[in-house]
Amino acid sequence: MKVKLLILLLACCSIYTSHAQTTVDAQGIKYQVISGTNNARIIQNTTCPTGQITIPASIRIDGTNYTVTEIGNNAFFRCSGLTGSLTIPNSVTSIESEAFYGCTGLTGSLTIPNSVTAIGERAFSRCSGLTGSLTIPNSVTSIVDYAFSGCSGLTGSLTIPNSVTSIGSGTFSGCTGLTGSLTIPNSVTSIGRTAFSGCTGLTGSLTIPNSVTSIGEQAFAFCSGLTGSLTIPNSVTSIGDYAFYECKNLTSVTVEKSTPPTLGRDVFGFSTDNGGTDWKPNCDLNIPDGATAYYVS
Repeated sequence: MKVKLLILLLACCSIYTSHAQTTVDAQGIKYQVISGTNNARIIQNTTCPTGQITIPASIRIDGTNYTVTEIGNNAFFRCSGLTGSLTIPNSVTSIESEAFYGCTGLTGSLTIPNSVTAIGERAFSRCSGLTGSLTIPNSVTSIVDYAFSGCSGLTGSLTIPNSVTSIGSGTFSGCTGLTGSLTIPNSVTSIGRTAFSGCTGLTGSLTIPNSVTSIGEQAFAFCSGLTGSLTIPNSVTSIGDYAFYECKNLTSVTVEKSTPPTLGRDVFGFSTDNGGTDWKPNCDLNIPDGATAYYVS
């Protein structure tokens, strides 16, 4: 009986040890073996690495080489001491929630490799030092909540690939440096609340594709650079409160759907100059009878 118990304890210890295999490399990055695989993830360290880092495609742990496939939750959370450009290898398939949240010292352009299929919530949120254009690879199927919110240093046009089916809440909110026209591909079915709120640098006309069924509240609020006419296609069944609030340079809005979509409060409104207590539509509205919720006095 004692022999069996000892064997059981040794087995448990062996399993625990394999689960807990970790190492810290010369750059101060902490890695952990993903159980049952030849892969490793970067995990949060109690002490943030500093300076410019290069994430390797593989790491040696306890004499074995493991492929680095995941940048885990909070891996570099608030590591403001990270500086310079960020290189993510093609081995990485997942960048998890808040992986680089608040890494204000990161600078230069951000390249996400085609190997990445998932980008977690707030993964690059508040990385205000990142500059240059942002290209989402066509391996990504959804851009989740607040993934790039507050990345005010990102500049140039934004390319969203046809692989993306949903744009989450606040995904690009506060990305004031994004410029040029915005193209939303036909693959996208939903645009979350505040998705592009405050993207004042976006200019030109905006095309909502026929694939979109819902536009969240404040999705394009304060996008004052959007101009020209806007058509809401037949596919859209709901538009949230203030979705296009303060988009002052839109000249007209046409809703194609004969049965009006559900429209929230002041969807196409803007504030007057008396302290914001009154609201009114800011452009010519071509909306079918029955759609009266675009303006609430």
